[in-house]
Amino acid sequence: MSDCRKIYEKIGENQDYYSATRSANEKGKSFAIQCDKGIKICRLKLDKGIMTAQKNQKQCDYLFVREYTDSDSFDYYFVELKGSAKEADYAYKQVIQ
Repeated sequence: MSDCRKIYEKIGENQDYYSATRSANEKGKSFAIQCDKGIKICRLKLDKGIMTAQKNQKQCDYLFVREYTDSDSFDYYFVELKGSAKEADYAYKQVIQ
């Protein structure tokens, strides 16, 4: 969890939902961030993870956070894995909520 330490300090929750893995797989679909090895990336499991389920609230699957080592800046990438392009509108709603 060394690549996730700063993010964990800001967000908290169960450490099991944090990973330095640069990819996510779910129901046969995958997403991966390809970048130099020196770049710190932290993956957080949001849906059924850090985010607690709330009635009628959509949740996206993952949040990837890129940490810049020369500052306290971060980039955030919300990822919702879907099975087809037909589900893109629903995925968008999950990400913006």
